[in-house]
Amino acid sequence: MRGKTTIAAITALFVVAVLWFVLRPSSDVKTIQEGRSAVETGVEVGKVAPDFTASGLDGTLINLSDMRGKPVLLNFWATWCPPCREEMPVIQRYFEEAGSVVHILAVNLTTNESSPKEVEEFLRREGYSFPVALDVDGSAAKLYMIRFIPTSFFIDEDGIIRQIHIGPLSREMVEKVFGEM
Repeated sequence: MRGKTTIAAITALFVVAVLWFVLRPSSDVKTIQEGRSAVETGVEVGKVAPDFTASGLDGTLINLSDMRGKPVLLNFWATWCPPCREEMPVIQRYFEEAGSVVHILAVNLTTNESSPKEVEEFLRREGYSFPVALDVDGSAAKLYMIRFIPTSFFIDEDGIIRQIHIGPLSREMVEKVFGEM
């Protein structure tokens, strides 16, 4: 009888420990108060886009949070990626036409490039002038859990992720998503 009580107690303790572990809030999730509702930070639709700082091509620091107030197209890419190259003209045209009402930030996965200079030369050679950040240590890609490129996050003016797209962007998609914000 005493053995059954011990097993039951150990089982109950185990169940409580598992439930605590599964149901406890993650330590890497932050909560931001917006009006009356709380919105978690994370890389899912409906969550606040995590802030990061990266260097621009000219060495200036770019903070994602500084872009609040306008919708943002946050795009992760690399020069050697064929689907990334395919979408670059779409991003450039959208930047030229809507850059005053939408922020565009193309984050280059610089850890996967030969050098930051290679990125700069690629952009110059192709005639791209949209803002580019260099993720030289991979921290932005890690923060956004980038597994495939190109990956794009459509973020509203309040910093909330409204859509995530993996693969090359089309002009129609970009216009549709921003039109719905």
